[in-house]
Amino acid sequence: MIVVKLYSKENKVVWDKLVAEANGATFILKRDFIEYHQHRFDDYSLTVWNQEKLIAVLPANISKLNIYSHQGLSYGGMVFENGISAQLAYHAFISSLFYLKERGFEKLIYKQLPSYYHISPALYDQYPLFCTNAKLTLREMSQIIDLQNSGEIQKRRLRGVKKAQKQGIIWKVSENWEDFWEVLSGNLQERYGKEPVHSLKEILYLKKLFPDHIKLYVAKKKGEILGGTVIFQHQKTAHAQYIASTAEGKASNALDFLFFHLIKHYEGFNYFSFGVSNTRNGFEIDKGLFEWKEGWGTIPWQHDIYEINLQPLPQELKNSSEIFNSLNKK
Repeated sequence: MIVVKLYSKENKVVWDKLVAEANGATFILKRDFIEYHQHRFDDYSLTVWNQEKLIAVLPANISKLNIYSHQGLSYGGMVFENGISAQLAYHAFISSLFYLKERGFEKLIYKQLPSYYHISPALYDQYPLFCTNAKLTLREMSQIIDLQNSGEIQKRRLRGVKKAQKQGIIWKVSENWEDFWEVLSGNLQERYGKEPVHSLKEILYLKKLFPDHIKLYVAKKKGEILGGTVIFQHQKTAHAQYIASTAEGKASNALDFLFFHLIKHYEGFNYFSFGVSNTRNGFEIDKGLFEWKEGWGTIPWQHDIYEINLQPLPQELKNSSEIFNSLNKK
């Protein structure tokens, strides 16, 4: 019998266990990460149960009459237990939508989990998105290296590596978050007029919670940080969450040197993600950033956001789930 419930703190252990074992999930979908900025969002996360067993979770928050798969996360979507059947996943998804509809919500803004975070392909939400006439409202382009079948690195990037090496630049894992955050903040202010999504205090807090998943790598010369990146290390995907360098670092190709070695460092993973290069809500691409990432042999991969109108959901979808429930109960 499928039952949908609001998340409560009593479910934290089973939520985190499901996420840790799921085929398509990452550590940022664990409760400690979701809740580090809980004061900014009105949490409305869902849990889906089948005969008292947790089979799916949806990190979410509400704003007025809309519900979002969580605005505090880069991606989200429904996470299913490992090994779930496609039929059970479908009905878990549909049951969640009717749970939201019956509570008066108008729309679900759904951030789909990019498939390169899956250990193996498992797009359980694609079919119910189609059945509910979900509208694609945003597609951002991420750039990914398939580490088991990587493309060729541009000669320009390799020349940058050699240039940096001749200048005595080294790379290493670092705990000097304060200095790097100063470089990062300066870069973002100069280029986009923005601050990092995470404050220094927040990233240090998250690093303490997830020491095996959040790492800072830097390129240095004579003890000075010339550039660096924060890696969010998932099951089989390494994601560059932040990338920044000083003026001297740009001139000396410090980031070329750093990423050349980082890609080799993570060659046992499935994918290395450079993140998105879009601006203006996905409709423009930062050309310089895109070309630099492409120089590492990346391939494009989309980040999709859908909008589901909850109030006109077809009744036959609910009827099919109720029939499934009655058969499942027997």
